[in-house]
Order: sequence, then C-alpha cells, then structure tokens
Amino acid sequence: VGSKCQVVIPLADEEVESAENIRRHYYRSWVRICGAPDDLWIGPAGARLSHDFLKQLAAGGTQPRVAAGQAHCDIAMGFPPADIYDAGPAVVAYAPTQAEADAHADRIIQTLEARETDFDSALLTAQSAVTKAMSYTGTKPVIIADVQDNPGAGATSDTTGLLKALVEGKAANTVLAVLHDPKSAATAHELGEGAVFETALGGKSGLADMGPYHAECKVLALSDGTFAFSGAMYAGATAQIGPTALLQILDDEANVSVVVGSKRCQCLDRAILTHIGVNPEDKKIVAVKSTVHFRDDFEPIADLILHAQSPGVNYCSLERVPYQNLRATVRRGPVNQ
Repeated sequence: VGSKCQVVIPLADEEVESAENIRRHYYRSWVRICGAPDDLWIGPAGARLSHDFLKQLAAGGTQPRVAAGQAHCDIAMGFPPADIYDAGPAVVAYAPTQAEADAHADRIIQTLEARETDFDSALLTAQSAVTKAMSYTGTKPVIIADVQDNPGAGATSDTTGLLKALVEGKAANTVLAVLHDPKSAATAHELGEGAVFETALGGKSGLADMGPYHAECKVLALSDGTFAFSGAMYAGATAQIGPTALLQILDDEANVSVVVGSKRCQCLDRAILTHIGVNPEDKKIVAVKSTVHFRDDFEPIADLILHAQSPGVNYCSLERVPYQNLRATVRRGPVNQ
C-alpha cells in the first residue's frame, strides 16, 4: 500500500452472513504512519511505549476513543526484515463508513506521532541485560528477549551470545528457550535423563560471530517435542518440534538450563517450557528467542521485560540494517534515541 493510498475492502463479521452484507456494513482504511519529511519507523522490538498503550489505542481504551461495535482498529509496527519501499508501521481501521474508518485511523496516527518521544527503541547488550535482570528485586521473573535470533523472522535460533552472557554473568535460576540443535538433542536422547556429556551447543549456521557454546551438560528432561500450545498465538494447535531436551549447563557459579529442540520454534508460548517440566513462573530469568510474539503469554507472569541485542540475523537496530529499497525519508527510531 503506497503512502497516500487508501484501500477499501470488506470486513468479515460474525453477524454478517454474506459478502454483500459485509460490503454494506464495514469498510477498512489502511493508512501507513508516514508523511515526508517526518516518516518514522520505530520497529516492533522498540515499540515499548508501552504495549499496553498500543493495545488500548487499538481497542479504544484511551484517546482516541473507539466505541465498541462502531469501529475496530489495529496497529502493526512494521517488519524490519522487509526491505521494500513501503516497509514501516501501519494503522488499520474498520468502521461502518469509509469516513469513520479514516477518522479513527487519523486520530491514532496523530496520537502516536504526539507520543513519539515516549517510545524506547534502545536495545541492551546481552551482558547488560543479564546484569540488570540479576540485580532486579521483583517477585516475578525477568524476561530477556533474544530479539535478533527469532526464528519467526527467519533467524537460525541457534546463536549463543545470550547463553554465554548468562553463564558468564552468573545467572541464577535461569532457563533459555528454544535453542535449535538437533545433534545435541539427539545425543541427550541417546544417553538418557541424568546423563552428563560435553557438547557444542548451537552455532551450527557457520555465520561469523555466531559459533557454538562449548559446555558440559546434564540431561534434566526429555520430550518428543509434541505438545499442545496454550497461549493466544497458537492456542489449539499442536507443536511438533522433534526430539527435545532440557539441559543443565554445569557451572560452579551459574544456574542456567536450556531447552534444546530439533526444529526451529519461536518461544512464544509457555507450553514450550511447561511440557518439559519447567514452570517459568518459578524462574528468576526466562530467556526467549523471540522478538514480540512472546509478550502475550509471557508478559502476564513477568515483572520486567528486557530486549537484548545479541548476534543474530533478525536485525532489530533499524539504523544498522543495510536497506536497499526503503524510502530515503524514513527516520529509523524516535527523535530521543
């Protein structure tokens, strides 16, 4: 959709039985947040205005108010790996008339622009994230998102920068998921629960600065990788991530375990942990290989969420992405970053 385009399409509604009725009842206005020269892209990993605020905006829980039954709005913060001219955030508004949909979308855009300086797009180093998590004194877990190794965005899900930082930072009562390493998972299944073995965890992609983490591990639990998702993203679906193992990194000063899977799987659902015997609510730190989608299921149990910038191919610092096709007018981040 171009920067000045508006697209009118029907909205599916449970009370509307035919396509003709849909056309008569609801229309959609799709407006991207842009406008030279102030074309802004914050990106999903940095959209921490907070997420509650974004949800309220879309649902009508704050200004601009959208009355229930009159309009439905959504906000997409843009997909950083999309190197196309029109990449960036978008507001989608559905309403009984095109004029109402346009008005709701315009109000949301104006509010977002007015709150630009409240957004936080800064990413912590892995070491800083671990230090901050360990010093936190809240009663709930701290979630550290390994945002650049998110397999849902095409990353390998096997980089070990955050894992290394957790061990070297003497992280206590910590779990990381999901590290893609079929070989280590197979070895764990061959040896059985309770076995101790040395392995090169992850780092199989061959990419620079993304090598394996060499460790002695103890097999705490095993799974065939088949379980039911329970979070909002995939509720009702069955996961099949292949032979999976929960491995304890044997270290005198750190207490870190890793869920190792045979198929890439973004850690966006607590069932990934609970199905293999880990209760994330009992942890000090839960490290997830995800950028945004983990929030719906993990945010309710967390006291603090940190975004760590560790090596990975899902680049989340927009200013560092070597775009070839993106509009030249785009500002990659709010003015205060």
